[in-house]
Amino acid sequence: MFVVSPAIRALKNGGQGHFFLCFPFFRLVSVLQGGAPVASGVFCSRPGGLRWHTSAMEESICPNDSEDARERAIALISRFRHPQEVGHLQEVAASSVPAAFRELLDHRSHMTVAMERCHGSPVTLEVVAVADHEAAARDSGPFSYAREILLRCPTVNDLLFPSGPHQPPEVGTVVQYGVVGIALERLPPPVAAEVCRGQRPLGRILIEAGLHREVRDVRLLELQPGPHLMSLFAGKVSQPVPTTYGRVATIDVMGQPVLRLLEVVGVPPLPGKL
Repeated sequence: MFVVSPAIRALKNGGQGHFFLCFPFFRLVSVLQGGAPVASGVFCSRPGGLRWHTSAMEESICPNDSEDARERAIALISRFRHPQEVGHLQEVAASSVPAAFRELLDHRSHMTVAMERCHGSPVTLEVVAVADHEAAARDSGPFSYAREILLRCPTVNDLLFPSGPHQPPEVGTVVQYGVVGIALERLPPPVAAEVCRGQRPLGRILIEAGLHREVRDVRLLELQPGPHLMSLFAGKVSQPVPTTYGRVATIDVMGQPVLRLLEVVGVPPLPGKL
């Protein structure tokens, strides 16, 4: 149980703690720890309500909501390869995204959950590449651990895959490509260790850990796949695949930004090109 002093209190509502500000500076105190202060900081106001910031949090972990979505995506892709290898990206309004893609992308939930709901089966993780953690720390700050991933599913939604799966169920069809930068040091050590093992989708790990999460700063993208994405979606570089859509997002865990994401919907090879 937590209380806030001197004039702020925490209320429970559906399992989520909501803090109401009376003074700008305060201490968060754990009753279970004998009244010892466990955190100090301030709330700052932003769209969607007040956000808690501790004194240890760097300014860089509160990205500007107006930051260009394409640049956010390019920054992630560039950790692994030239952005043109993935494809041509441009930010688009939600209203211009086809309905099937918009339903998958335009929300504040984990893509793991959205993909499983769309395709009707649990997804599996395939790690394509992991960035050099130590070298990247010099340039990427707290988000130095990064990886490029695929989500595969044994079944597919016929709105997105009219011809059905193009991989056997035991392999799974690629339903999502992604790049993620992760601040591992902001996760509980057992959760960080499981993330690094790369055996289960990140969203599933966070959900099962019961950590408070907020998906924010979601912006949508249109993507014309380049050779790298063609090879991942279709199995070979020479096999064209149609325009697809994706999103960039930030996920806060326990009040701190922990994940920066690019998530792209997998699409089948163009008909007649097999």
